[in-house]
Amino acid sequence: METEQKNSKQTQEKQSGIEKRNSHLIKWKKGQSGNPNGRPKGSVSIVTALKQKLEEVPEGKEKTYLHYFIEQIMKKTVIEGDVNMMKDVIDRVDGKAPQPMGGTDELPPIKLIVERCAEDDTGDNQD
Repeated sequence: METEQKNSKQTQEKQSGIEKRNSHLIKWKKGQSGNPNGRPKGSVSIVTALKQKLEEVPEGKEKTYLHYFIEQIMKKTVIEGDVNMMKDVIDRVDGKAPQPMGGTDELPPIKLIVERCAEDDTGDNQD
């Protein structure tokens, strides 16, 4: 009984601390947006702006900025032998190859089971 009261008191103290910490936050009504007008019309994200710039051809040149950019990356990876950079470039261009979690022809794949457990008063998970 004493442990239950102690747990209840700790839970109340945690809730009180969370409420104090979040008291300055605005609580939105259900279905209400914090940004009802969205992004202003005509604004461009940094990613969009970068993609647009990379597609441009610099004055007096024949190739796009993207072409020159890739050329510089390839020179660095090949001339300096920067294997990690080459892996990063390939992963970003082609997508990272899937990494198996385990298992071979002889052994089945590893199964991962996640369960949520209650915590006792020490913060350790109970089995």
